[in-house]
Amino acid sequence: MKQFSFRLSHFFLFLSLLWSLPSVGQTRAFDSRVQSLLVTLTGTEQLRLYPYYHINSGEGLRISFDLMGDESMTLGYRLQHCGHDWQASPVSPAEAVSGFLENEFDPPAVSRATLVNYVHYELSLPNANCTPKLSGNYLMTVFDVYDPDETLLTIAFRVVAPLASLKGSQTSVTYEDIHGRHQQVNVEVDLKGLRILSPSEELTLVVGQNGRESEMRSLSGGPSSIAGNTIVYDQHAGALFPATNVYRKAEMLSDSYNGMGVYRSYSRNGHYVMELYPDKNRAGLPYQFEQNNFGRRIIRTTDGANSATEGDYYEVIFSFESEKLPGPVLLSGEAFDFLPMSERELFYDASEQMYTRTLMMKQGYFNYLYILQTEDDNLLTQTALTEGNHYETENRYTVFLYAKTPADIYESLIAVLEVK
Repeated sequence: MKQFSFRLSHFFLFLSLLWSLPSVGQTRAFDSRVQSLLVTLTGTEQLRLYPYYHINSGEGLRISFDLMGDESMTLGYRLQHCGHDWQASPVSPAEAVSGFLENEFDPPAVSRATLVNYVHYELSLPNANCTPKLSGNYLMTVFDVYDPDETLLTIAFRVVAPLASLKGSQTSVTYEDIHGRHQQVNVEVDLKGLRILSPSEELTLVVGQNGRESEMRSLSGGPSSIAGNTIVYDQHAGALFPATNVYRKAEMLSDSYNGMGVYRSYSRNGHYVMELYPDKNRAGLPYQFEQNNFGRRIIRTTDGANSATEGDYYEVIFSFESEKLPGPVLLSGEAFDFLPMSERELFYDASEQMYTRTLMMKQGYFNYLYILQTEDDNLLTQTALTEGNHYETENRYTVFLYAKTPADIYESLIAVLEVK
């Protein structure tokens, strides 16, 4: 990996970032050429739907994505430490990160033997030139080194320094309903002797569902009970989630046969088209259990040895049979959530009573849901009119515990729990 000099102009750019970061941390592409973004774990076999690793543990992250086309760009990145709400921390990048403040991605690799050309980028964290020193939230900004003011994408991740422990449970017996449309996560914190004088002011619990940053609950208002080092968040409104439904799934491994969920395939304009079976609106339908991967995506192909550079792109056609709904309908899942809303939104055909969308997608397996974007961003409404909400749905929840005492200038991430 190659580092490049940190210019004075970039220092002022860092200062401006302290005030311009979004209030919600998002892994998001700002350039339509960015495709197939994945942030995976290294050094552990544990399934984690949110990207995080434990500091000084041998764990880390592997970031990969493609830039569509033939142009190979030199890409750089910088990190900003953030609080639990993704507001920039008052610590400087030099205090939060060991190494250079700006670095370059590893040299990219061009696609091989594919109908659609792209350039593949990968990066491991921590690395010799960039190692987060503090626990907490981090937002990575990726840019062209020759045009550093233009952001290509941002990547949100977390670093954990375990000082406390968590226990948790998922239940369909909630304060809103019993075995209805919701699920609830109850949490017990063991401080292990950590000195916390006012838990409601110094601790923040954040709970997320299925790896989606848009589905996070901050437990505000304080715990239900405190007994010594044990703090309980039980039947707390902040841990209430729409139960959603089982993710839909599809798989496209080769252009020589139709994969799972593919109705038909054919060649058009120099590349392959994969037309998925039309999906029915599941709102109001009874729940049907089906194994799923909690929204994940896996890049793979049977047409080559290296899926990263030999996996081809297909023109994938989605069809969602439904009456017109009161708001935009979007595709959701790891394969889609980083895309701009304009690229995830389906178009409605009134004559067919159907929403459709065509996207270029890399070979592999992916989960997805259809969600409704509402003006008030009500998470219950997002799936209520497209997929339904069923208490039986198997969801994965992740609990993050942050601490900030009066003596601290930033929030530490001191415990994480996976709840299934």
